[in-house]
Amino acid sequence: MKKLFLAFPIIVLLAAGCNPSQSAYTNSTLAPVVQNTNSIPSSVPAPSSTSSPAQTLNQTDDWKTYVNSNYRYSFKYPKGYFLQRQSYEYVSLWQNDPSKNDIHAETSLLVGFRTYKTHKTLKKFITEESSKYDLVEARPVIINGIAAYEARQTGMLSSYAVIFQNESNIVVLNFNSGQDGNVEKTKAAMAKIQKQILSTFKFIK
Repeated sequence: MKKLFLAFPIIVLLAAGCNPSQSAYTNSTLAPVVQNTNSIPSSVPAPSSTSSPAQTLNQTDDWKTYVNSNYRYSFKYPKGYFLQRQSYEYVSLWQNDPSKNDIHAETSLLVGFRTYKTHKTLKKFITEESSKYDLVEARPVIINGIAAYEARQTGMLSSYAVIFQNESNIVVLNFNSGQDGNVEKTKAAMAKIQKQILSTFKFIK
């Protein structure tokens, strides 16, 4: 009788270890977890690499450079465009040749660079001289690391204006955007090439 009682637990343990239903449950629950952990679905896209600025070709590298030695500034402009220097005080850049009196010549004006001599600070020049030069809505801004003012210049052609100062030299850049409105609208209407030209403006020693 004692032998029977001792054999019974062994039989129960063996039966539990060989339970077909428990084995199937283990395979159906653990196997998917392992698969999801160790594999990536084919529908997940691979991470995209972001190119650094050093890898991006500067689109102005092959542009021409204009240097105004009198007022000590420079900027770059694309080949095939027309640079007109009426004086050291005023330089303009055109898409079409302005000397041919083309009916579209006026609208092809990209930017004008007008320079003034002053003993005033830039802030005082803006406060006291803005109306004289048709500059409205002027506000301070940093462009190319240089403290400047941006404004809208009124007149025959409404334009986005940027006003820089280098010592006693005031340089006003007028970008013909062909857009009336406030500063934000004239600025937003600038063409890509105008923005690129502005990005190359700098003072020289």
